[in-house]
Amino acid sequence: MRTQLTRRPRVLLAALLLGTCATVLPLAPLSAQSGLYTLSVTDVSLPPGQTAQAQVLLDNPNGQPVQGFSAGICNDPLVATPSQVSLGSATANVNLGGAPDFAQFDLFAEGFTVGLVVNFTGSATLAPGSGLELLLVDYTPVGSVGDTTALDFCNTLGFPPVSSAIVAAGAGSLVPTTVGGTLSIATPAPFIATIDAPNIAVPGESVDLAVHMTNSSDIEGFSLGLAPGPELTITSIDPAGDLALSNFGSGPAFFDVDLAPAGGNGATVECTITAMAPFLSLTPSNNAPLLAITCAVDPSAGPPCSLVPMAFVDTLGAPPVALTATTPSAIEPAVTFDGAVEIGVAPPAPPTGGVTMRIADVGVTPGFDADVPVTLDCDQASSAFSFGIEYDATDVLVTSVSPGSLLAALHCGNGPDYFAFDLFTIPDAGVTVGAVHSLTPPFTGGTVPAGSEMEIAVLHFTTDATPNGTGSALTFTGSLGSTVPVALEVTIGELAIVPTTVAGSISFGGPIGVFARGE
Repeated sequence: MRTQLTRRPRVLLAALLLGTCATVLPLAPLSAQSGLYTLSVTDVSLPPGQTAQAQVLLDNPNGQPVQGFSAGICNDPLVATPSQVSLGSATANVNLGGAPDFAQFDLFAEGFTVGLVVNFTGSATLAPGSGLELLLVDYTPVGSVGDTTALDFCNTLGFPPVSSAIVAAGAGSLVPTTVGGTLSIATPAPFIATIDAPNIAVPGESVDLAVHMTNSSDIEGFSLGLAPGPELTITSIDPAGDLALSNFGSGPAFFDVDLAPAGGNGATVECTITAMAPFLSLTPSNNAPLLAITCAVDPSAGPPCSLVPMAFVDTLGAPPVALTATTPSAIEPAVTFDGAVEIGVAPPAPPTGGVTMRIADVGVTPGFDADVPVTLDCDQASSAFSFGIEYDATDVLVTSVSPGSLLAALHCGNGPDYFAFDLFTIPDAGVTVGAVHSLTPPFTGGTVPAGSEMEIAVLHFTTDATPNGTGSALTFTGSLGSTVPVALEVTIGELAIVPTTVAGSISFGGPIGVFARGE
């Protein structure tokens, strides 16, 4: 199994770490500097059926800035296996505020390997420090309660095998001191609560979350506090699963929700299954539904693909509501795992029917630049489009075309996978535009939803300071092209639809349109 975050071929990492490519970075031969650079793995204790996370740390208080590193960490596959490796807090934004130029993780049943280069040109490094969190490693249990395995640094994984190495600025490739950890499968906690956020939070709408429960003991009641990020407001919390059907189908006898507790934004829940003997309980379960939560999403939440936390807290309420569960024998502390909601793209206006492309009417002062939007009304989700636009170039000229706001938000703000334009001045002035929202299967990440007034492109114009006319009409066409005409169409499913079109204009002295730079 392989997970990677990479911008360059893997061979460059080997060259960097082994010092075989002086054109990447000038490196000294691999050498040991004991005590200056220490890689370590934290201990992990996880219950059956749950995952737990280990940290890979670097202690480098007195050494040189780190340009990259590699390592292999082994475990007993009969006890646990690594399921995911991700960048830690020290490496996630190490490259001038962004991800490393190269980060490769290879996962095996018996461990994993990592190779990381901060910046191929050496313009960014990881500064010296102690307890630097390089990686987070999720482990999934395989064995039984009481089983343990060492998490040891090793040089037996990978093809070829990967060894522990540090690349430090001015010091070359070094062999670090390594300190392994221990993973043990522990007795499961009586009550584990986990926040599950499977839905995308669309600005201005509502989003549903859930709390799931894993319990090794009968649960007669519980209390929880929940605090979302400022972009979310909890509007309702209801029993779910067996809790909703408890107490002979009538639900819990006592279920108190405070949506405006003292102490800040959030909610508290206090629940007792039955108020008198015989006391009923929730029997042991694994990741069973417990609570259904609905939140309002702030209309200004964003940007798309950012995460808003939802955390368990014991600071809300007066007095504060604790994180506990009641078993037949005791009140136990709840083990909790927080969650986060992904922010989506604000929905377009509802579709009005059919497929229509429109060019805006924009007014501009002579001599200034102007941006003219092209919008799409579409009653179904679309995956691509193309069009041409003709105009009179006497006093205005298209210099470039950029994706509209709707397209720019695709793929977490990276825009469509393909967007191209071509400019024409002879014999007729015009521009052609084509876009394919996603080129990678299953293509769902690049679908534009049904809607109206969706900005798909923006034409950037320059204008004559002393015009001879009043501007130019802007009309759609399917006859422009360098070799073959670019079609006027919108792709819906497997069909290419010819849209209805509405022409626009760019005019001098008229009302200022959507945006005119320099005004």
